[in-house]
Order: sequence, then structure tokens, then C-alpha cells
Amino acid sequence: MKGPIEESMNKKRIYIYVIPACIALTLIAIIGWGYTHLSFQEEQVDTDLYTLIPANSEAILEANDLNALNKTIQNSHYADKYHLLHISELLKILTHNIDVISRQQAHGLSTEMNSQLIVSFHAPGTVHDQVIYGRFGNGDINSITRLMRQNRGNAHSPKTLVYQGEEIIIYPIGNNFLACYFQPGFFAVSFQEKLIEKVIDTYKNERSVATTAPSLNTLRKQTKHNEPLSLYLHPENNDKEWIRYDIRMNASAIYLANYQTVIDTCKNEESIILHKRLDDKLLPENIQLVVQKSFVHSQTTENISPQATLNTILAENGCKEIGLIHFSQPTSTDTLYHQLLMVPIPISYIDQLKTALRYPLHAKRRASIWLHNTPYPIWQCETDSTLNSYFFSQQTTNGYWLSIYQNNLLVATTRETLHHYLADIHEEKSPMPHTSNKKAYIHCLEDLAEESNFTMVTDLNDFIYQYPRMAENTPWVPSLFLKHKDFFKHFMLSTQHIHTDGHISSQVILTYQGDSLLSKQARN
Repeated sequence: MKGPIEESMNKKRIYIYVIPACIALTLIAIIGWGYTHLSFQEEQVDTDLYTLIPANSEAILEANDLNALNKTIQNSHYADKYHLLHISELLKILTHNIDVISRQQAHGLSTEMNSQLIVSFHAPGTVHDQVIYGRFGNGDINSITRLMRQNRGNAHSPKTLVYQGEEIIIYPIGNNFLACYFQPGFFAVSFQEKLIEKVIDTYKNERSVATTAPSLNTLRKQTKHNEPLSLYLHPENNDKEWIRYDIRMNASAIYLANYQTVIDTCKNEESIILHKRLDDKLLPENIQLVVQKSFVHSQTTENISPQATLNTILAENGCKEIGLIHFSQPTSTDTLYHQLLMVPIPISYIDQLKTALRYPLHAKRRASIWLHNTPYPIWQCETDSTLNSYFFSQQTTNGYWLSIYQNNLLVATTRETLHHYLADIHEEKSPMPHTSNKKAYIHCLEDLAEESNFTMVTDLNDFIYQYPRMAENTPWVPSLFLKHKDFFKHFMLSTQHIHTDGHISSQVILTYQGDSLLSKQARN
């Protein structure tokens, strides 16, 4: 038997060694659990939503402040047109119920849920070919599921499917079925179960748009801070790089800005020559389109031959920019649409140009147009393939009709176009007050830079519906506008490109016009 002294010694050893060891083990376990839990939380927070987006995405829309975005939309003049965007009904459900979700949370939307929401768009581009990705914090998942129940009603219960070992929850939403994929810290939802299956494949195989599109990652890294709203577009030509637009909105306009590095484009003449903004006095009353760009000559100007074209004549006489104006002349029976090229001529070259029109161009003099007792000389010459490319509509004509007005050479495909333009800017024929949109165009031009390499202003309603082929083929209008034309037709489009030091800065301004009488007439 052990004596009292020995037992006392053993107890001391327990207190000295065993109990501290147990406490140490307990602390190690707690610290280990805490570290593991913290690492898991960090992994949740740091999950890059772009790694979930399938590689076949055609466009990506990213919102970084849902509360602010929702307030901006609701306070805008175009709030009642928002549903015409045909963005997924789910996005509408989320944005229209942000206040509901916020009231369900003690402090509104959680930081995780409010900080980032992404929509990916897929072919063929219908309202159902979209996936929405987002984050959620503690309690957010309960708010989301409650929101789903509110929108689906009590008629049907959600259904759970298993794909690749992952659960997909199917919620009935009205006449649709919403497929939802929930993981710790993030969710992905779509009206198409197949798209959610692609998201799961992407999540498991890591073959996302973030890993297969280096240019997309480059654009994301170039941004020093998160913009409230960003749009990434993948050109139809897969060889081209992604394009990013940072989006800002106010009550009456939407602004899209793009800044990208270019290599080949910056080497040509178009990237060097800047043109000044068009003088307001040169605008007719009823405009459909204004374009200004650099005049790129197709051949050298040395040793002009007797077979010289109008292109070479302009190059010889210092012409470096060109404009295109589309305008209408309302009549009692119909509306005629005209297009006119306007080429600024340096003052020192005016007389030389007039001489060159006679020889070597051999342009024929025609009867002058008289306005306010002032004659405007008219010439007619053969068509020029280089100049023809500046017209949006390729027309078969008997030649160009030329005139000079305020140091600008006017080039038209008919004499009537010259007459209507000159009469319009002289206010010889006052247009009907409700048809003039000149002030709207002046307002749009004033919002743009004084000098640029390319400028375009148009009423998107006119542009989309009067010139559908041009709208589809022009690189100056994002295809997204055409796919959602029911919404964008209510805006005027102003866009500029400025080339500097191997970069192109692009700005697109959408100015809300509403349902003006002019737009209604154009639609009819």
C-alpha cells in the first residue's frame, strides 16, 4: 500500500503535469477548431464568383452595391421601362424585394449579399439563358428561401435533385421553375436546370470563364476599385478580347466608360487625328444620326493623275476628317430620309479645291441652288469606292452631288438631299415644332469632349428601326442594345473614342427620351 506521503506526491504530480497538459490540449483543440473555422470562413468570403461562371458565357454584368443600385433605378425617369430590359425575372425579383430582405435583417442586407451580384448571359440570349451568382452571410439564406416561398405561393413545394453529388433545389416561381445551387457562402440560380449543371461542372472542374479568358482577368485586375456596376462583353469573334464597360447612372442618363490597351489600331492614321466637335449651326432640325471620324485615304496623294478620284482630291487639299449626317424632311404624305457627307476644308485650300473639282476630277457644273439671294454652286462627279464606304446605305447612283457651305464640302447621292439640307439650315422651310429634335442632339453633343477620334450621336429608336442592317453591322453600338431594343429604344446614344499613347478611351452616354411624339412617329 502507498503511504499518505506517496499519495500526496502523486496528486501533486497530477496537478503539476496532467491537469496543465489537459488544459493545454484543450486550448490546442479550441485554437485548432477556431483556426479551421476561420480559414473556412475566409475561404467562403474569398470565393471568386467568376470561377463559377461557365466558359461559354457571352456577357457578364456585375453589381457591387445592390442597395444603391436599387435606389438609383427606382428614382430614375426610366424606372417604369426597367422591365423591358428582359434581364432575368429572378433579378427583378431580387431587386424589387431588396427592401423586404433588408427589413428581415436587423441591419439590412448583409455585407456579403450586398457587396456583389453577377449575371452571366448565355446563347441563344433569351430571358431564360442567364445565371445569377451572389454571396450570403449569416441569416441571408433564410431570407432567400423565405423570398422564394413568397413568390412561389403555397401551391407547390420545392423539389431536390442530385447532380454530380450536388443538390439542386427546384422552386416553382409562377409559370417558371427556378433551379438553385447553394454552397457555404454563395449561391447560383437560373431558370434553366442545365445552366446550373454547367455551373456545378465549372465549380468542380475549374474550367470557368476566369481560367479560359486571360483578357477578362486582365481587365478585372486593371480596376483599382470596384465600380458600382460593370459590364463585360465577349465579341462574337472569339479571337477578340473581352471588353469592359464601367456603368454609372443618374435620374436621366446611363454612362458607360471603357479604357483598353490596343496595339495595331494605334498605328493607323485614325488613331492620330483628332477632330473638333461639330458646330451646332451645321445641324438640320430633324436628325437621325451624326457621325464624325478621321478621313483615312486609300492611296497616296502624290502625282494626281487625270483619272483622280474625289478621295485623292480631298487628300491633296488637306482634308483629314469626315462627318455623316442622316436627317429627314417631313412632307404632307411621307417622310424622306437623307444622308450627307460633310468634309471640313482648311481655308487656305478652298480655292485650290474648287480648281481641282474642274481638273483633274472633271466634275460637271450644275445649276446652283439659290437661298436668300445667295447662290450655292453645285458639281456632279463619279462615285468613289472609298467615299462610298462612309455612307451607311450603299446606294447605286449616277454620281455624287457636291456643294460647299462654310468651308465644308457637302457630298450627297442626290441633288434633293443638298437642297433640303441647305434649305433646312437656312430655315427657309420651318419644320413642324413637334418633329424637331435638334435641341436633343445639341444637348448630347455638349456632354461630349471637344476633340476626339470618333463621335456618334443618334436616337436609338430611329437607328434600330429605320436602319436595322446598319445597327446589326456597326461596331460602334454594343450588341446588347439590339438584344434589348424594347428598353434602349427610349434613349439617345452618344459615343466617343479617343486614342492616346496606345490606349482607347471610349464613352457611351444613354440619355433617356421617353415616349416622345417623334419616336412614336418613327415606330409607326
